[in-house]
Amino acid sequence: KVLGDIVNSGIVFSGTPSTNITPYTPGYSAFFNSTKTRTPAIFVGANDGMLHAFNSLTGAELFGYIPSWMGPKLAALTANSYNANHQAYVDSTPAVAEAQVGSSGSALDWKTVLVSGTGAGGPGVFALDVTDPTAFSASKVMWEFTKADDADMGYVTGRPRILKLRTSAPSASPATYRWFAVVASGVNNYLPYPNSTGTFSSTGNPALFLLALDKPAGTAWSSTGSDPNYYKLTVPVDTSLNAANATGLINFEATKGNFGEVSQIYMGDLHGKVWRLDFSQRGTADWSFDKLSFYKTSSTTPYPLYAAKTGAGLVQPITMAPTIVAAGTAGTIKQNYVTFGTGKYLENSDKTSIAQNSFYAILENGSTSSPPGGAVVPGRGRLQAGTVNTTAFTVNVPAFKWGRPLIDTDLTVRAGWYFDYVAAGEKSISQSSINGDKIIFGTVIPLAAGASGACAASGGGGNVYELNVDTGSGTFRRITTGIFGEQLAFETETATTYTISTPTGRRTKTTRQTKVDVTSGALSLAPPTEIEFIAGRLSWRQINNYQDLKNSP
Repeated sequence: KVLGDIVNSGIVFSGTPSTNITPYTPGYSAFFNSTKTRTPAIFVGANDGMLHAFNSLTGAELFGYIPSWMGPKLAALTANSYNANHQAYVDSTPAVAEAQVGSSGSALDWKTVLVSGTGAGGPGVFALDVTDPTAFSASKVMWEFTKADDADMGYVTGRPRILKLRTSAPSASPATYRWFAVVASGVNNYLPYPNSTGTFSSTGNPALFLLALDKPAGTAWSSTGSDPNYYKLTVPVDTSLNAANATGLINFEATKGNFGEVSQIYMGDLHGKVWRLDFSQRGTADWSFDKLSFYKTSSTTPYPLYAAKTGAGLVQPITMAPTIVAAGTAGTIKQNYVTFGTGKYLENSDKTSIAQNSFYAILENGSTSSPPGGAVVPGRGRLQAGTVNTTAFTVNVPAFKWGRPLIDTDLTVRAGWYFDYVAAGEKSISQSSINGDKIIFGTVIPLAAGASGACAASGGGGNVYELNVDTGSGTFRRITTGIFGEQLAFETETATTYTISTPTGRRTKTTRQTKVDVTSGALSLAPPTEIEFIAGRLSWRQINNYQDLKNSP
């Protein structure tokens, strides 16, 4: 075929540049105005060795890029036996975003950047300048970063992010910022992997890489010296688990501060641990895992927010990115719910694994007290357990009050909720999404041993859950149309009406929204929903001494 098969790579769109970057950022307004009418493009990786760019209006291919480590593998595509010996090539989802890569104060400081791994195709990531996708050339290749540059770089199966980080210390004025490709090291970078012959990491530790997007072409990668162009945050590993549980870091999520800079990064690893890194209080001089870890003992030893295990104490690996949901404030403390599911679908054994996996929502309120159980929330004994009704297709979590119990038996408050998937081997491997107060995510139910076909009647498919994030309760439905990815939800129609204003100027606004629903296995319009807001004048204050205040010196 002319185009290789597309399996694990998601499609990413790039059109008009982002409007979320503050217009007073030097040079951005000029960049935006010069590129806002550019050709819109979609990008996707394929198992023919190329990252493809297509004109999204016509479907015409704009360019294809072959990462250097694909070269030795390309000959296999012409072999008569290729169908029986299919390989992964560029098999990972790219990220595309605007980034500042210069300091002249002009439009030339800005680029639209694409960063992607290659999944099981090889250990490495690459960055391309796709500001004008119709004028791509070899000079638009910004850099590549492989295991030859750092032995801890693995097979990047997760999604990179293009992020702005503050590089100066919190007390420095003015603050300085730098844009990075942030990449989880992936998998196959651990020593116990079968037949390791020096291909994998010498330490066995997973890591989060921060790769500078302003690195000049041809400059060597360096994590040392006065001006490093990459940083490596090595994730702590419990080596006692390595024999039975692979290490690895697949995905992560970032929260941002007032200027669009990274504030926190949350991530779950293949040992089931959920970590929080706090960049808001550290400059680059302190960019190490032990210093950035928000939770640590008095000896600066990092510990996780939670360590996911089954009721029998077995490790539950995490490959999906956590979804962070704002949960209001308690006094002056900002609270979040950290939600995630467990499971992995990376190795041949995962196809037939019937390991127990679960979905969790954990209260994150900034408490830094040293935990007795190795994590801030020591285990599921502090959470409210839910149950799944496979007849009514519901998830039911008994009512509870959010809080941080000091002991498992304190049932007056619970630090979150969870439920165990009931299908054998059911697992979470794709991102969840938030729609109002609902969290929506899909799961994979792999084939039973000996079954054939992509989704055989013996069990291949998955479930789609739609749960109230505050209570944990909700519904789910079964899908048999393939592996379900991240929920697609966007407004196709929005109608807004207002009531007549009261004498004080207050009125009610009702917004009617229709969204696309793909949980049935095909695109369809979901039933409209209505949301009411208080609008107009919200309060009234009478100033009796207006003239005195106006005329005062």
